[in-house]
Amino acid sequence: MKEHPIIFSGEMVRAILARRKTQTRRVVKIPLANDVTRFVHDKEGNWWVCNSDGKGAIGKCPYGVPGDHLWVRETFKSASYDDYGRGASERVPFYRADEWTEERWLGWQRANGKCPPKGMPWKPSIYMPRWASRITLEIASIRVEQVQDIDYDNAKEEGIVVTGNVDTTWKEAKASGVVKRVYFDSLHRRCIVFGALAQFTNLWDSINAKRGYGWDVNPWVWVVKFKMI
Repeated sequence: MKEHPIIFSGEMVRAILARRKTQTRRVVKIPLANDVTRFVHDKEGNWWVCNSDGKGAIGKCPYGVPGDHLWVRETFKSASYDDYGRGASERVPFYRADEWTEERWLGWQRANGKCPPKGMPWKPSIYMPRWASRITLEIASIRVEQVQDIDYDNAKEEGIVVTGNVDTTWKEAKASGVVKRVYFDSLHRRCIVFGALAQFTNLWDSINAKRGYGWDVNPWVWVVKFKMI
């Protein structure tokens, strides 16, 4: 078993802690031909891309293999407290995803009898050391697909909270000026426009569109399913 770091936004950290998020999609960042059809792998975690020219090796998934652990990096700050020379200093991490209000800072100070670092700047998640991480995930499975292959149930497993109506007709969907995209669920013969999938596409673009991997590009992605341990 190996450990690998992985970055999550505050919103997704809260979804993991609430046990709503059990999978994540990350772009496969290697040059790929346009006629890629699928990916295959072996038990050692080696992956091959399949296209008209046959199989070409792409190496291993950067997030590991089933059974490996992912330790979560998130935006944080830390403070050190000593025992006035009577003992070892204590490092205490604080996480921005916990949504620290003035009232919460004051409550922490009263409960711990220490001055909180509320005036210190938050550090980007990429700088979080292993000791400060509070979330460890165990990889259950990994597969590769294009991001538009996601369905309604998998969008919910991405941690999306479903709000509003999820059923409508094609006519209603086209007439709506606020709907960015429409997904047609052929199994249930309905259009899903305000549900989990629509929210996921917007979330995906907010993170990946500026990097050239937007929803409309339909990039290949690692789909990593996990459980919190």
